[in-house]
Amino acid sequence: MEDIGKKVDRLVAIQKQTEELKNEKELLEAELLKSFEADTENTKLKTVKYPGSFGEASVTMADSVKLTLPTLLREVLKKGYSDLVKEEIKYTMTEPAKRMLVAVYNRELFRGMSFSEAIDKLPCDDKAKKSLMKKLKGAKFETDVKNLVKIGGLSEEDAQDYAYMLREIKDWELFSKLMALNGVTSEAAIEGVMTDIDGAVVSERTPKITVTAY
Repeated sequence: MEDIGKKVDRLVAIQKQTEELKNEKELLEAELLKSFEADTENTKLKTVKYPGSFGEASVTMADSVKLTLPTLLREVLKKGYSDLVKEEIKYTMTEPAKRMLVAVYNRELFRGMSFSEAIDKLPCDDKAKKSLMKKLKGAKFETDVKNLVKIGGLSEEDAQDYAYMLREIKDWELFSKLMALNGVTSEAAIEGVMTDIDGAVVSERTPKITVTAY
């Protein structure tokens, strides 16, 4: 544990140094931009190189363009539009959809109890439960854990266990509502949809390290 503690302390130190270097980098870049603006004023220059003792910095004014009214541009360019503009379909999932699909893919769904029923069974008094009913969302795990500890008076370990359960209940509620909306209600049909989802998405888990200085 002592060896792990030293590694954590080193990570904290590195994070502080990284943040300090990032701030210094942004300040230096701001100074270069000021010089660039002065050196290119009333000129058509788009790139200026500034030499140093160990290298050089190149400042370039990059041009970019984004479509805001593609239909209008299509009308303006007419026949040449398809040669100049590549149209592609992009699918972006919402955060609730991502959480739900990950839960379905990993079969991390808690059935048989509603979200409000789960909160009502928490080991805390009624006043805390009433407050937690408004605070707990089953979406952000860390936030739910903090509220369970702070408002419910639970230990960190118990709060994590309940937060996991609440997330699994919330994911199941969303998934079951979606199934009901599509007329899928039998257990066999729901399991069939889950199997189809296994082939439609891929969920991978990779470790993530978060360092907090204190």
